Amino acid sequence: MAALMRFISDNTVAVLAVLCIPVSGVFLTMQREKLRLDKAWKVLAASLVYVIFGLLSLVIFSVIHDIHTLPHWSIHHQGLLIVFPLFFPLFAKWLKADFLEVSDALSVPLPGIIAIIRVYCLIRGCDYGRYIPGTQIRWPVREGVILLNFACCAVFLLWNRRGHAKGLIFPVYLMFYGAYRIVEVHLRYYDLPAAEDYVLAILSILAGLFILMWVDELQRKQTKRIKRGR
Repeated sequence: MAALMRFISDNTVAVLAVLCIPVSGVFLTMQREKLRLDKAWKVLAASLVYVIFGLLSLVIFSVIHDIHTLPHWSIHHQGLLIVFPLFFPLFAKWLKADFLEVSDALSVPLPGIIAIIRVYCLIRGCDYGRYIPGTQIRWPVREGVILLNFACCAVFLLWNRRGHAKGLIFPVYLMFYGAYRIVEVHLRYYDLPAAEDYVLAILSILAGLFILMWVDELQRKQTKRIKRGR
């Protein structure tokens, strides 16, 4: 057991990346009709591509974020929220499916992937919560964030399978993420105010609102085209 834990500690990023493949595969399998994944090999291929693009997004954002400290840089999970969605149109074109439906389907596993990445904090022992007033117990910030993200996956999956999402899941998660990120940062232990984290959280909420308005306009145009076709 000690050897296994040492291996996981030494290869945390690689282990978590491999773990993301079956997790994303499960959620994509449960949405295979929307994604037109009619064969098992397509589900596996989609899961691999999903994780590869996710890793690429993390690297791109993290390198840009830490460009002033290169060649040393750290993994920042925000890359999955800022860079990864830029690959959604490629997924839609590859799968030959509706962009908004693909966006919803790909957004369902996203909180779970972020939760897995946050397991990194547990393994490496970082991002402890502040002490609960009057006690020597810290707020279970990391654990709460992980559970909350997996709960988001379940809620989004049910929402999408009922067919009412239509492009709404990603912007809704962006706004929800921004809101709980503010709470998370407040409950975390910092020697100095984490101004950057607060700014990114607020920008996440604003970006979610902007995308919601864009999706609404896109749906209006699609409705008009359908009516004209009749």
